[in-house]
Amino acid sequence: MKRRVIGVVSGKGGVGKTTVALNLAASLAIQGKRVVLIDTNVGTSHLGISLGMKQPPITLNKLLSSGGSRVVEAAEEYIENMYVIPSDVPSTSFKWENLSKLGEVIRKIDTVISPDYIILDAAPGIGVEARATIVNSDELLFVATPDVPSVADVIRIKELAFKKKHAYVGIVLNMVRGKKWEVKVEHIERVTGLPVIQIIPFDKAVLKSLAKTLPVVVAYPHSKAGKAFRGLASKLSGEPMVSYTPVLGITGYLKRLWIDIFG
Repeated sequence: MKRRVIGVVSGKGGVGKTTVALNLAASLAIQGKRVVLIDTNVGTSHLGISLGMKQPPITLNKLLSSGGSRVVEAAEEYIENMYVIPSDVPSTSFKWENLSKLGEVIRKIDTVISPDYIILDAAPGIGVEARATIVNSDELLFVATPDVPSVADVIRIKELAFKKKHAYVGIVLNMVRGKKWEVKVEHIERVTGLPVIQIIPFDKAVLKSLAKTLPVVVAYPHSKAGKAFRGLASKLSGEPMVSYTPVLGITGYLKRLWIDIFG
């Protein structure tokens, strides 16, 4: 299959974009796909925090400064088949012009890792970081919650992406409670011109998994949200949903062992 670079984008913060990106990446890895997940939100990074990565020695910030020369050191195998490249926390020394080298980093990843998927966890909005993600993505996956401001922001970021002539995967509607005041799927599709390809229900298992610094598909694979995220990966890959628990890489295994022992 042709390698796919998917930018996970949102018009505003607080919609669970990073949660969607990391659980999508983990779900694809469970299917046996080789995945690299990159935090391209270099200004206010959250991905490394969500996965419990404290001060990794090589981050995207450093790769951008060097043109990707240390990709092998930076790409940590978090679970089997899933490699993660976080950004600095905090990113006080980062130079915005370095974002122009994101394409070089992606090409280097292709050379040394040969992934099936590269998932870019973008910054929210339409600033410099989000634009760099859009430019370097083959396809865009929009994340929104079922409320008017979030849906309106999807339209804004789609207008920006349209100028770049990007392909669209569709919308992931996140944290859906099924309440009557939520914006309906058919209305979202009509006003945005994009399909809602997956609904992720509001699920306390997601909050519990965040507290454990693990993707919900790893911590609670049989939860409602866990099944929905694996369903999203199945729709993207065109392959049946699998239900087994992923095998952690050595770093992830030690992290899992620590959590099991000390909580």
